[in-house]
Order: sequence, then structure tokens, then C-alpha cells
Amino acid sequence: MIIVSTGIILLVGCSPKIDQKKYENLHLAAKAIEGATVVGVKYLQFGELLKNLSNEISIANDKAKSDSEKKLLKVYLDVLMTYRESVTIWKYKIEAARYDWIPPGQIYVESELKPIIAKYSLPMESHIIPITGHEFQTISEDALQVIWGKAQERLENATKLYLGQ
Repeated sequence: MIIVSTGIILLVGCSPKIDQKKYENLHLAAKAIEGATVVGVKYLQFGELLKNLSNEISIANDKAKSDSEKKLLKVYLDVLMTYRESVTIWKYKIEAARYDWIPPGQIYVESELKPIIAKYSLPMESHIIPITGHEFQTISEDALQVIWGKAQERLENATKLYLGQ
């Protein structure tokens, strides 16, 4: 019984770890986006950072062999998808600033945003254009920060896997 228990403990302790050197560029690309969202980043720069992360995921995909490596890649892909959803919100935030009938700090809800709004349970507000009586909905531009927060949570999970924690 003791021999079996010792064997199980050794096997669990010897579970495959992530080769950090192999996935270092992927990890750094994701952390660069996280850092940029904290200190401030412009829309175009953010797009370049996302492109870099996407490229690193493609490269890492060719390297992933073990289940733990594939799991790591999936978590980084989740991070990328979350940041891409934030870009969609950001794009509509930029467009909303061009229209004076959209309240300041609000983003007009287009059909493309509805799945993202539902996924992150973003609250919507209803408005009416006084001249036309047209009713429309908006979300707060703070939605961008909410989604970045979710991306950061996912990146923390990826970092734990990367570091073998």
C-alpha cells in the first residue's frame, strides 16, 4: 500500500511542466498587451499588439504536443479572443464620438455588439432621439475596461499554467 501511494505521489509530482523557453515569446506578447492596457494604448497600437499575439499563438500551435501545452495554448487563445472583443467595442466607441445624438460616454448598440454585451452582461440604456422619436440603446464606454478586466483574469490563468503553478 505504501509503495502504491509513493508511486502515485511521484507520478503526480512528475506531471509534465510547460517548457517556458518554448513559449516565452507567446507569454511576453500577451503580457505586452496587458501592460499597454494599464498604462494607456492607442487603438492602432493595440491592433499591432493583438496581431503579434495572434502570430505567437500560431507559432506556438505548431509546437504544442502535450495535453498541458495544448491547454496552455487554449487559455492564451481565450485571452486573444477576449481582447479582440474589446477591439469591437472600442471601434464602436470611436464611431459613437462622431454623433452628437449619442450621449457622451455611451456607445450605440449595433447588432454586432449584442453577443458581446450578452457574454459580459453589460448593462444597456434606452434613449430616444427627440426630433425623430427613434429609440436606441447604448452601453457605457466603461465596457472596454470590463472586457479588459476579463482578459486580465484569463491571462492570470495562462500565466499560472506557463509558470507551472
